[in-house]
Amino acid sequence: MRILALADRIVRRLESPRARDIFGAVDLVLAAGDLPYPYLSYLSDVFGSTCLFVAGNHDDPLIYDSEGAPIQGPVGWVYAHERLVEVDDFLVIGFSGSIAYNPGKPYHYSQTDMWFRVLQAAPHLWLRERQRQRRLDCLLTHAPSAGIGDGPDYAHQGFQAFRWLVERFRPRYHVHGHVHLYGNATPAWQTYNATQVVNAYGCQIIDTDP
Repeated sequence: MRILALADRIVRRLESPRARDIFGAVDLVLAAGDLPYPYLSYLSDVFGSTCLFVAGNHDDPLIYDSEGAPIQGPVGWVYAHERLVEVDDFLVIGFSGSIAYNPGKPYHYSQTDMWFRVLQAAPHLWLRERQRQRRLDCLLTHAPSAGIGDGPDYAHQGFQAFRWLVERFRPRYHVHGHVHLYGNATPAWQTYNATQVVNAYGCQIIDTDP
């Protein structure tokens, strides 16, 4: 499976009419937050692939009508926050938001808030793993895990609950955003135990193993 992972910054090459030629065929698009909804809607049309997203700390709230159609949100995308979504046997669970450095804003959570959300989802994830007889494929979040690719300042601190989830469930990939990459100071890819951690700032291509 070829995955296009995105976060935080518009990539001009993706807005090109030749985007499909430049990036090749894509089976799944993952957006890790803080991207304009019209941009995401456009990419859904360009690639014609399954598209999953979580919201970032700068995103506007999602609004749906009574039938579940998005009034304000990216068209053609599935919101993966606190959901298990399977795409061609590739299992993804998502969590929106960042640490609450600006309390009261949408998608700003305390460490306790996120622990509550992760622990609520954990039994469903454990059961799905037993049914599939293999581990989670991808954890999709806006913020990173605590101590794994997060920043030194409070606003870019990672969530402790995500680190527990990575250590307990050993997803093949953890795709996140929130921490901007400048130069070569911070690697976009790193390995933690059995997990490939991918900072999707801008965009990254992930070619998965069978």
